[in-house]
Amino acid sequence: MALKWTISNDILLIPSHKIVRFQIAGELFLYSCLFKIFSPSCFLEECMVHDVLHSQRLVSVLVGEPLTIDCLLDKTLALQHMNYSLTWYKSGRKIPVTQVKLSRIHQHENLLWFMPAILEDSGSYECVLWNLTSCNKIYFNVIVFKNTVGLCFNGDFLYAQEIPASSNENIVCPHLDYFRDEKNTLPIHWYKECNLIDNERFLSRNDDLRIISANVNDSGNYSCKMTYNYMGKEYNISRNIYVTVIGKSRFYSSYITYFSFADVVRNFQGYLIGGLLAPVFVIVVAMLIYKYFKVDIVLWYRKSCRPFLSKEVSDGKIYDAYVLYPKINKVDCIYTSDNFVLTLLPEVLERQCGYNLFILGRDDLPGKAVVNVVDETIKQSRRLIIVLVPESSSLLEDIFEQQLAVYNALVQDGIKVILIELDKIKDYTNMPESIKYIKQKHGAIKWKGDFTEKSYSANTKFWKNVRYRMPPRCPTSSELHLLPTHQTQQKPLGEK
Repeated sequence: MALKWTISNDILLIPSHKIVRFQIAGELFLYSCLFKIFSPSCFLEECMVHDVLHSQRLVSVLVGEPLTIDCLLDKTLALQHMNYSLTWYKSGRKIPVTQVKLSRIHQHENLLWFMPAILEDSGSYECVLWNLTSCNKIYFNVIVFKNTVGLCFNGDFLYAQEIPASSNENIVCPHLDYFRDEKNTLPIHWYKECNLIDNERFLSRNDDLRIISANVNDSGNYSCKMTYNYMGKEYNISRNIYVTVIGKSRFYSSYITYFSFADVVRNFQGYLIGGLLAPVFVIVVAMLIYKYFKVDIVLWYRKSCRPFLSKEVSDGKIYDAYVLYPKINKVDCIYTSDNFVLTLLPEVLERQCGYNLFILGRDDLPGKAVVNVVDETIKQSRRLIIVLVPESSSLLEDIFEQQLAVYNALVQDGIKVILIELDKIKDYTNMPESIKYIKQKHGAIKWKGDFTEKSYSANTKFWKNVRYRMPPRCPTSSELHLLPTHQTQQKPLGEK
């Protein structure tokens, strides 16, 4: 609901959510309260998804610990001094997150609070910001994890920090800003490999740990822990950082010179054999290098040499790939396949690599027949990407779209097909014959990743294989996000 206050038809610059009391002696004015009601569900669907670095979109937290997420949209759009409304939602739900502080999950100002987080909180959350003229939203993927059994950390959810050898450097305990106030000033305790640090070379200062004269033996897993008091309850807060001390290796060389006064006898036979074997050796080595590094070589060639080649003639096609994926009913499978196709695939191939994808359900016009959309789009695409999940029978639920797409790709247009398995598929017995044929002839690319920061890098082995099979195209950005080893974001948070 949008609301305005007016005085004699003049709009007053008063925040719409406030109750205003006027008392002016001896004067009579006409005050009006104007409001406009809209449908939240329709409004949310029209919101523009605001894109930011994925290092700000993926958030992880240890189960049982508090978590705060800052929407940041008001700062990104420079709306701090303007009237706007900001609301948090759990993705897929139309009811916003409550603002009652006693609730375990609640919104306070622009922050989303988990007090504390539990495993069931994992999933996607939306921050929606709107004013009278526009609506924007951003997604955050929250991962609630457990520590590895027997350890005080989880190796998949670590921040990473490098420090030079022989230096005096600080290890930072990150993302504590919202947990520091006048009621929470207790010191931070530091651990290395889960053991409390008690060494005069390590000094704890504020939220940092200073290492005096660091050496390679100081590399390892560090944990910082503190307590946070909220509404009369105490919560543990911890961060885990993997520190690498980069040392300089010193090499000492000694030279031994041998003198021989014997006459040198030239071995022409040796020269001849060496001359014949050298080219053979070079060829064998070149073949081995190409076999094991073919993908990297091709991608390097496309990136390095393409700008110097003449501009290629357009083939008249609009899309680099048509993406076909199963529509299934299992919730966990929907989350995996939909997030891969609608979030991860566009982020890497479109945003980082500059490809243009067509995804049915995202790019087609409402009301247009699926038959026409599939037939027309396939003819305008250079590749067909088929995403499979272990539930082979689920593919048959949308068999018409699948059959038409594969028929166009294999028979009419000769389009190359890229088969992607989201999980290991042991049995292709129930798969359509066209899928079996593609699997036998071209194989499949197996995705073994997850929705962590590492999976959003175009330079992982999986994405290199996908890019290798895609048509050549100059990437729009070579930026790679290097964050905590699953570096979950110097996120906790917060592609992506």
